[in-house]
Amino acid sequence: MTTGLRHDADEVFNQSPPYENVDLYSSDTPLREAVEANGAGGEAAALSAFGRQWGKAETPSIRKAFAATSSSSIRPITI
Repeated sequence: MTTGLRHDADEVFNQSPPYENVDLYSSDTPLREAVEANGAGGEAAALSAFGRQWGKAETPSIRKAFAATSSSSIRPITI
């Protein structure tokens, strides 16, 4: 007995789209609220630029870490 239904193993229907090309800072409400509550609201523009850089689809976030020496000196380092 055949049902007439066929599902290819390569078809995936329950996956969300990639989370890329976003501002990781601006899209994170709890993070923004914590930054503001702890007196660093003046750094929002720099944090947003940082979030856009690391939210790019082509940024390999797995192989990099962040080294922050001050709020105005955030730079990526390769591990």
